[in-house]
Amino acid sequence: MTSIRLAVGGHQIEVQINNTKTICFDNINSDTFDAEHLEIRAALLQLHDQIKSRQVSINAAGCFKVNLQLLGTIYSTVTTLSVYAIEFLLFYSN
Repeated sequence: MTSIRLAVGGHQIEVQINNTKTICFDNINSDTFDAEHLEIRAALLQLHDQIKSRQVSINAAGCFKVNLQLLGTIYSTVTTLSVYAIEFLLFYSN
């Protein structure tokens, strides 16, 4: 259960970061900035650059990202090991 919660949380963080990056980029490139709003444009540009360069995500000590792709890996590993265990039990039960 904990791995599912972490994976969903990691995925939601990545989605939100991508949405924030898109919103910043769209606002930076809009023509609504006049002379008095240049500070806001500069702050949005700085935020966009930080998000782009830092790659915010949840990871396991830098080894792998914790997101929904992790769940597929966990399920496939458990399924494979279960098949091996069943084959082992069937072979030695006779």
